[in-house]
Amino acid sequence: MIQMAHGLGLRTVAEGVETAAQRDHLLRAGCDFAQGWLYAPAMPAAALADWLAHCAAMHPKTMDLSLERTVQVAKALGIHFEMPVITVAGTNGKGSTCAMLESIARHAGYRVGLYQKP
Repeated sequence: MIQMAHGLGLRTVAEGVETAAQRDHLLRAGCDFAQGWLYAPAMPAAALADWLAHCAAMHPKTMDLSLERTVQVAKALGIHFEMPVITVAGTNGKGSTCAMLESIARHAGYRVGLYQKP
C-alpha cells in the first residue's frame, strides 16, 4: 500500500500504531506519518480537565499562538508567493492534515509544494 501510494504521488498515514515494533516496521517500509496509542494514548473524557490544567501549569506564560511572527519574518526576508498558500498550525494533527490537503489538491490537478517544520 505504501509503495502504491508513493507511486501515485501520495503520502501515507498509518493509523493505530501501538508499539515501537510497528513504528519501526512502518519507518523501514517508508510510511510518511503515523498516529496511534504509541504517540498519544486515549484519554477518558473525565481526565480532560486535569490534563488541560497540567498543560496550563507547564506554560504559565501566555503563548502567542498567532502566525504574526512568521509573517513578519517572511516580510523582512522579502518572501512573497504569487500563488495561494495554505498554512496549517496547531499542536497535533498537522502532518495528517497537510497530507490530506496535498492529496486532495494533487487529485484536483494542482501542483503542490509541501513544507513541514517540526
